Amino acid sequence: MGKFNLKEELQQEAVTNTNNIKSGGVKAQNYLNMDGENRSYFKARAGNNAVDIIPFTYTTGLMPGKKAGKHGYMLDLYVHKNFNQSFDKVICKKRSFGKPCVICAERARLQELDADDLNLKQDQYDDLLDSYKPKRRAIMNGINLKPDEEDENGGQIQILDEVHYFFMAELLEKASAKAETGDPVDYVDPEDGQSVLFRAKAKAFKGGKFFNYKDFDFEDREESYNEDIVNFEFKDEMLDHGAFSLDGLLNIHSDEEIEAMLREAPVEEPDDDEDEDDDEEVVVVTQAKKRTTRKPKPKVEEEVVEEEKEVEEAVEIEVEINTNTCPYDHEFGTDNMETDECTVCQKKHRENFKSCIMAN
Repeated sequence: MGKFNLKEELQQEAVTNTNNIKSGGVKAQNYLNMDGENRSYFKARAGNNAVDIIPFTYTTGLMPGKKAGKHGYMLDLYVHKNFNQSFDKVICKKRSFGKPCVICAERARLQELDADDLNLKQDQYDDLLDSYKPKRRAIMNGINLKPDEEDENGGQIQILDEVHYFFMAELLEKASAKAETGDPVDYVDPEDGQSVLFRAKAKAFKGGKFFNYKDFDFEDREESYNEDIVNFEFKDEMLDHGAFSLDGLLNIHSDEEIEAMLREAPVEEPDDDEDEDDDEEVVVVTQAKKRTTRKPKPKVEEEVVEEEKEVEEAVEIEVEINTNTCPYDHEFGTDNMETDECTVCQKKHRENFKSCIMAN
């Protein structure tokens, strides 16, 4: 009979159940690996906040132009979220690394169809496309100078992960506006950088809230940091460790894993993300109601003309074929967008191309 320790097993289960009081169920996939020791998120609070941004050392070659051993202070990352019922969050490999992305490819495929092709209403179709759209995040190391009493890691280096448009864009704009010498305010240098002050205003929706960040400002730090703080192994009288290697925390899911996640149906979760390239504001309502979405920007006239030209050329050379077979001897309804001929088929045999996608 295998040896076991009943007391130890029950204690471990008690710890697990305690940790799952708020979350419960299967833990959703995330783009950051937060399971390691000392890893916690920076938690802003409603009202006035203050944070010291700490630079870090890259340890991988994942980020374009950033080799291991180089230094930086922010990961500019794009992620996919709200695309399935498990609320999984994965890195957009296309926008973040310049590599093929499964979800972006699926979004592009759906854009070739319309609402009727998918047997959806127009607002459902728009929501489906929006749920596959990557969102921009700003990820940094930060020391919370005004931590909440419940934050046991406040005052230590934590991971600040915020919507780029709401946080970083405002911070960068303010730092540039206050520049008197032509250079932005330095808020990242360990020895000479300044603390970042800002105000968080809560916006509520049914079932939760998110913050809008305003009134960014800067002030001299009470004490400078040792430049060795850029490495996680650093310790001093106040800090248990130095900066996290943020690129080393990235959770890179395989294409097969993402495909499995994608097969779940998307849901209408309230989304606090905004893309700075969008003109119209999204109005978020509860899941039981529909969500108002932005209309896509009209393309410039030159692009429209070029697109119409391609359509006309395709019509001129289109021939009648059996819409249940592939004209290039590939497997109908299975190999779409997997071969070079698929691009040709998309132009020459548009109806057949649509039927192939629908069969898939």
